[in-house]
Amino acid sequence: MARAAILAALLVLSGCGLRSSAGAPGPTIHVVQEGIHSGLLVPATWIWPMATGLAEVSFGDAVWMQGQNRSTWRACRVAAWPSDGAFYVRREDDDAARAIRREHWRAVAIPLSPTGAQQAQAEIARWMLPGPDLASWSDGSIFRPAASFHVFHNCHDQVAAALLAAGVPLQGSWLPWRTADRFQREVDAALAELQRRGIRYVEAAADDK
Repeated sequence: MARAAILAALLVLSGCGLRSSAGAPGPTIHVVQEGIHSGLLVPATWIWPMATGLAEVSFGDAVWMQGQNRSTWRACRVAAWPSDGAFYVRREDDDAARAIRREHWRAVAIPLSPTGAQQAQAEIARWMLPGPDLASWSDGSIFRPAASFHVFHNCHDQVAAALLAAGVPLQGSWLPWRTADRFQREVDAALAELQRRGIRYVEAAADDK
């Protein structure tokens, strides 16, 4: 009994030197698509610390995202020249999130470890620029300023950056304006590779060695 107590005490004392449990369950996020666009469903607490449910987070041209100008000219201008970027952020309750996953968008589930979730959240926060929101709508959605949007830095790239930070081994086509379907196939292939390696919960790349 005494030996067991001593061993337990040593394990507790040495805990700070142990690596966190790789593959421990954390939140599941979703890569979602609508047409050529990709975004993320993440825990709402990633955006609002006291919120419940999920948050839809997507990145794009600030003017286009806010519906201020969606003309053909604007689409051509966005494709040809960098513009101000914005995050569209909207809180979704559980019922709405289920509807999005089932009906409105094709959604790919990404089961994260706690460390993977922390890294993905930090990556999303890194893209949001400090300062007041650009705009807010009555349905609770807001627009936050973000890094410039351009053909080589689009919605798929933002989603890919968050997934890479979490530890999803995307091979990553660098080709601009790849379709949402093609990007989803890249995500599916990366998840299949993790499953092949016996990884159930995506771990941050820094710990997945």
